[in-house]
Amino acid sequence: MDLKPPPLTVPATPSYPPRTAHPMKPAPSPAYYLPIPAAPSYSVPSPSAVPAYPRVPASSPPLPTPATSPVSYPPAPASPEPYPSPPDHKGIKGAYWPSFDGFEASSIDTSYFTTFSMLKEWHEALVHEASPSGKPRLLLTAAVYYSSQFTTYGLPRSYPADSINKYVDWINPMCYDYHGTWENFTGPNAALYDPKSNVSTSFGIGSWIQAGVSPKKLVMGLPLYGRTWKLLDPNVNGIGARAVGKGPEDGILDYYQVLEFNKENNAIVNFDGQTVSYYSYAGGFWVGYDDSITIDWKVQFARSRGLGGYFFWALGQDKDWIISKQGKDT
Repeated sequence: MDLKPPPLTVPATPSYPPRTAHPMKPAPSPAYYLPIPAAPSYSVPSPSAVPAYPRVPASSPPLPTPATSPVSYPPAPASPEPYPSPPDHKGIKGAYWPSFDGFEASSIDTSYFTTFSMLKEWHEALVHEASPSGKPRLLLTAAVYYSSQFTTYGLPRSYPADSINKYVDWINPMCYDYHGTWENFTGPNAALYDPKSNVSTSFGIGSWIQAGVSPKKLVMGLPLYGRTWKLLDPNVNGIGARAVGKGPEDGILDYYQVLEFNKENNAIVNFDGQTVSYYSYAGGFWVGYDDSITIDWKVQFARSRGLGGYFFWALGQDKDWIISKQGKDT
């Protein structure tokens, strides 16, 4: 059955498709993206307090001295040009290893906020490192919170939008993990819209643009997994239903596992137009996830806002490239 939606239209007044309770048959919708309501300011709900982790010891016990080797080795040749000191040459060197796939801010500096305050130094270091070879410099990107504003340790924070525009090639807002088993109710993993809160992709992307970050520097995150719960009452099974714990696979199902769950349990599958998300339930368990229709809506949303692109977390969680192809062909 072809689930590809009809051509985009933007109604004067957004209307949401009705919820259905027929397995794997989403309700049709007359629109594929909705306008973001104008808002003079943004306020993001405070996340749970970040736990304090013990620091790694600054030094380790000395290793035993090895026995003298009968073989002598020549000294390592000196580098013809030292790596730039700001902010940390180890990160630049490590980027040339074949297995390099990025590093956490904490691996460069003990303060995440200090790292973001050093974007100018990082950019200059990369330019300096590339100049002797004449090759293009390494890219400077960052995975960031879905919103430009957030709260940590009880204090409001915001990313340095001006520095991001000047020195970063692009940022990846992680537009997922909006709800999970840390809450005692069900919710969409990556709602495009949320009529009851600011926890949505439309709000998050809108906050970045309002903060002054160029839309072309925003690469929006899309999840290829869902969040699961155990329902308090299997007969109360909509979005926001009370839950008493984790569902299958410790609260997370990859997309291909969601399809297996739905098929093996003859799950009831619903498309929710208000949040642009899917959810299914069976045997007292509930799963919130994205499918090809919701991915199509989100890709259209990204294009309508002039974003630089979108990415999936992560491709290996797909089922026969169903979602990946949908994102490519939309």
